[in-house]
Amino acid sequence: MNLDSKNVEKVDKIVASIYIALGLLLIIIFNYQLLEIELIQSLILFFGIWVSLMLYAGYYKRLRSLKVTLVWSVISIVQILIYFIFKDEISLFDKISGTYLNSMFYLPTMLICFHSCNFLNLAIHKDHYIITTGVLDFVGSRNYDQQRRLRATDFVFSFLGAFGTLFLATFLF
Repeated sequence: MNLDSKNVEKVDKIVASIYIALGLLLIIIFNYQLLEIELIQSLILFFGIWVSLMLYAGYYKRLRSLKVTLVWSVISIVQILIYFIFKDEISLFDKISGTYLNSMFYLPTMLICFHSCNFLNLAIHKDHYIITTGVLDFVGSRNYDQQRRLRATDFVFSFLGAFGTLFLATFLF
C-alpha cells in the first residue's frame, strides 16, 4: 500500500464501507428498536465521537489525499442529512445536550480541524504534520513513516486537532 498515493485505494474503500455498514446497521437497529433505546443512544455517541477520533488518530495519512477526503466529506454530508431527518425523534433527546444525533457532526468537524492543522503545518514547515498518539512519542524522536523527527508543532497540532474536534462539535452543535 502506497501511503503517498493520491488515489482512493482498496484500504480506503474497505474503511469507508465498514463505516457506512456500521451506520446503516445503527439506523436499522434504531428503526426496528432491536435494542434498548439507552444502548442505541450509547452506540450513536460511540459511532459519532469515537469512530471520528479513531479515524483522526489512525487514518490521518490517508486523509491527506484529496480524493480520500472527498469520500469522507460526502459521508459527512450524509451524516448531516441523517441528523436533520431524525433530529426531532423524541427517543434521541438528551436532557443536557439536546440530541444524541449531535455526534453526527464530529466527522465533518474532525475533517475541518485536521485539514486546518495540516494547512498550518504545511505553511510553517513545508511538510505534513504527524499525529502523535503514543506515550513514547516525544520531541526529537524519529518517525520512520515520514523519515523525519517529531517537532513540537506535531504535538501542538495533534492536540488542537483532537480537542478542537471535541470542543467545536460539542459547543457548536
